[in-house]
Amino acid sequence: MRTETDYALHIFVDESGQHDLDTKKRGASNLYVCVAVVLTQPQVSEADAAMKAISLAHFGGTEVKSVKVGAKHRRRIRILQDISKIAFAYYALVIDKASLERDSGFQYKDSYYKAIHDMLFDRVCRPGVQTRVTVDRYGGGEFAASFREYLATKDYPPLFTHVYPPEFKDSEDEPLIQLADFVAGTLSYCLDEDKRSEHVEDFRACIADKQIGIKGWPLRRVQSLSPPLAAEAGIDAIIRASSTGSADDFVRRFEDDKKDLDRRMQAAALAHLLFLVEYDPDPGHHTVHAKALIDHLKRLGFPDLVDAQLRSRVIGPLRDAGMLISSNPVGYRIATSSADLNEHVQYMQSMVEPMIGRLCRAREAVSIATANKHDILALAEFASLKAIVDAFADQAVGWEGEADPT
Repeated sequence: MRTETDYALHIFVDESGQHDLDTKKRGASNLYVCVAVVLTQPQVSEADAAMKAISLAHFGGTEVKSVKVGAKHRRRIRILQDISKIAFAYYALVIDKASLERDSGFQYKDSYYKAIHDMLFDRVCRPGVQTRVTVDRYGGGEFAASFREYLATKDYPPLFTHVYPPEFKDSEDEPLIQLADFVAGTLSYCLDEDKRSEHVEDFRACIADKQIGIKGWPLRRVQSLSPPLAAEAGIDAIIRASSTGSADDFVRRFEDDKKDLDRRMQAAALAHLLFLVEYDPDPGHHTVHAKALIDHLKRLGFPDLVDAQLRSRVIGPLRDAGMLISSNPVGYRIATSSADLNEHVQYMQSMVEPMIGRLCRAREAVSIATANKHDILALAEFASLKAIVDAFADQAVGWEGEADPT
């Protein structure tokens, strides 16, 4: 018989929000946030004890639930500060219910639940890693049995589907499911436009280093615009539709690429930038510093890069593939407006123009020294660069034109 120590990872799952696709109902949220709290075996007992202590300190010994705190934001911050001391990590799946087809299988509660958890498990259960998954109880024994059968039909690692099927527990009996609940509820207050407050940054700060990854589904992509609609929509709407549509397509094609690590890493970085654009209502959060993006990729299991490698292996190839990624001294973002693109061009201009200027001065110095007998850009392979330098030199002169002789 297997014991608790046989499992390398323990995953506890809970969610925030309702399955109902009718978001117009009173109290219904458009977002459904499903969270998997991930712990190693040595972390489980300490985290369990810490959550019981939080229960006593903040909930009078009762179940720790985000809904009990609600919009009492300062109370939530105090609880999050205690939670931040626990050693754990989490992965979140954020469902935009408004983008789901009303007449699809998602309208049925059981089907909705199975499909969403299927997507989450696909992200957090890794091949060859012994994993035990504990999920907040939903439905009765029949549903648990049918859910296990459903997962058995999926292409998960055998160690997960056949040896360690998910276990269902009541959240009131499992403190670490309560941890998943509180993280999910907190994320809803960070991402749901109807629930955001001035305390969002405090919420983020408390659990920022716990995040393994966060994925939005389906992406809130602006639909392709036909020429008449594009003319009415304006330039920014066209740019947004183009950039998010291209990014979405790239992520779908390469996020599970088994043969090319760099392509998979590019897709992961792009998915993170795209998530921020589509799900974070604050434009100020859409720019990600290079180090933060590197750390995000590292948490997902990719190599620990330095800035130059991020540019050469991730950002550069994404731009080569046509992705509209803007950059400035702060970091990177997906361009969704003409202002974003202008900012990017200005940033590139600040780097490119000094380089061209140096080349102009070197060319001029050699031409003077050789009485114009040698041009350092004369070789055929430098033809395009020569055209750029010639144009730059003419622009720099700033000809005013001769006076009208008449």
